[in-house]
Amino acid sequence: MRVLLVLLLLLGLPGWRPAVAQTHSPAAEVLTDPRPAAGQPAAPPRLTVDLTTSNRNAYLMRAPEAADDHGYLGTQLTYQTRWGLYAGTYLNSSYGPDNPLFDDYEATLGYARTGHGPTEWSLQYTHLFVPGSSKLLRATITDNVEGSLAHDFDFVYASLTADAFFGSSHDLVLTWNVSHAFPLPVFAHDTLNFTPTVELGTGTQRFYAAGLARNVRQQVVSTKKNGQTKTKTANVLETPDTPGFATTGYTLSLPLTLDMRRSSLALIPAYLVPLHVPEWGNDEKFFYVSVEFTRRLW
Repeated sequence: MRVLLVLLLLLGLPGWRPAVAQTHSPAAEVLTDPRPAAGQPAAPPRLTVDLTTSNRNAYLMRAPEAADDHGYLGTQLTYQTRWGLYAGTYLNSSYGPDNPLFDDYEATLGYARTGHGPTEWSLQYTHLFVPGSSKLLRATITDNVEGSLAHDFDFVYASLTADAFFGSSHDLVLTWNVSHAFPLPVFAHDTLNFTPTVELGTGTQRFYAAGLARNVRQQVVSTKKNGQTKTKTANVLETPDTPGFATTGYTLSLPLTLDMRRSSLALIPAYLVPLHVPEWGNDEKFFYVSVEFTRRLW
């Protein structure tokens, strides 16, 4: 029922339109678009919609507790001008009986410099709205500033993304991504791309530690004005120790993407290996599969 309502919402919009480890950034698509041929005018303004579903919630190299993780459906709408400015909205709907219809809303404004050579870059700001009933770990984060730099070396496409997260916790995360596409023409205007990809995450994990905090019964000592002390047992919120700035994990994936005139369909099998997990965290490696459909209207 949740999926049906999301699709109905999309059909009501005026038009149709990921980075495993970050907010669902419109820049992730902007920086991977093919450049215009030499001497051709810049691409016109466009409106695109992107639908992504996966059997796991992989976010900043971490997922919710396995018992709460049933996968998600993500919906992203992006408008980009011919000058490189873009704005996007994102809705996340986690599968599972105890989750709200939408457990994450995001609004993004950014600029991407593409189509002017092998080096591309983007800068964007995202505000996150997370309902209190959401079980996503990002619930402690409200704002994100992201910068990405990418270069096409012909034999490999490499990018570095820096994310600064703010809210009741704050983090700095660097994501390194290396890939190479092997195109295979299948029809007159369609191409099937095999893109082996390696992604490495490094950074702090205060947001993750905040999501793991738990109430612990402890003896609490209080001192009165007259100097007398009183001891009582109470619930105290305890946050686990974090490893500081460290490698958070890496992901190996093999996206298979069918590029059509105005649409693309991708099957993305991936294997995630967490590293330097905070105390009480889940350090189990896991395999997950995502399916993504993108449609350009304009």
